[in-house]
Amino acid sequence: MNESPEETPILDLAKVRPILEEIAKQAASRALIYQRDPEERVEKHMPVNDDGGMATSADYKLNQYIIDQLRSHFSDHAFKSEEIPWEGSDEEYTWIIDPLDGTSEWSKGLDEYAISIGLVREGKPVFGVVAVPARDLIVSAYKNGGIFLNGESCSPPEGKPEMDKETRIAISSSEKRKYTDFRKLLDLLPGKKEDMGSTTLKALLVALGEFDGYLTRTVAKDSEAGEKGRYTKEWDICAADIILSEAGRVLTDLGGKEFRYNKEDPRNHNGILAATTEIHRQMLSIINT
Repeated sequence: MNESPEETPILDLAKVRPILEEIAKQAASRALIYQRDPEERVEKHMPVNDDGGMATSADYKLNQYIIDQLRSHFSDHAFKSEEIPWEGSDEEYTWIIDPLDGTSEWSKGLDEYAISIGLVREGKPVFGVVAVPARDLIVSAYKNGGIFLNGESCSPPEGKPEMDKETRIAISSSEKRKYTDFRKLLDLLPGKKEDMGSTTLKALLVALGEFDGYLTRTVAKDSEAGEKGRYTKEWDICAADIILSEAGRVLTDLGGKEFRYNKEDPRNHNGILAATTEIHRQMLSIINT
């Protein structure tokens, strides 16, 4: 059957990969340059979506660079980013972008930040690339295509069969510091809890085997989170989602539900749980007991 002219051609994701790895590499170089400029690192209230978040001028410059590059290759696709107004899209393919995840860490001159570019088709991620500039690391994956580390195919180590005192779980230091009930939950989980910035980076390092798991909650509204609440968004995890999947890891919310993307509301309403298969099952059981 011939494809009608109105239909979007199916992408060859193997050919998409080197294009996006180069875009991510160039964005990473810019992030490192901007970080050396104190004026670029000044955080300001984000005016676009009024969600209480903070951004720097570098967030917007990186966002514009990435979208310009994507448009030059994929002009018929839609684009969704932390730095542009939130909305869903009816296009078959949508790029979901976080140009600088871990802005607070980046603005302080720290290394714990990442650049995330994911491609979604019909609500599910089919391609993702994450750049970690401070580690000179570009990680990409596409559906049924495996993982690539700086352009080379790689196989992450197998996951631990069960949780023990050596299990490494990535967490947010601010979440641990602010919320007593979160600290109580962590006490129920065996293993070492390690603070790190950037949702994208923590999820990526689960995929690569540096951590066995990562969890964070959603706080809808309280004295600490404020009226806007404390949410992660779909651009924080979209690229990492496909990378985790291709690494044989699992990413869900804290109820065990898989994420869908390109929603009108980009907020994740029930936290994040990323882990190796067996650790995910065990953590999910403890969390929901």
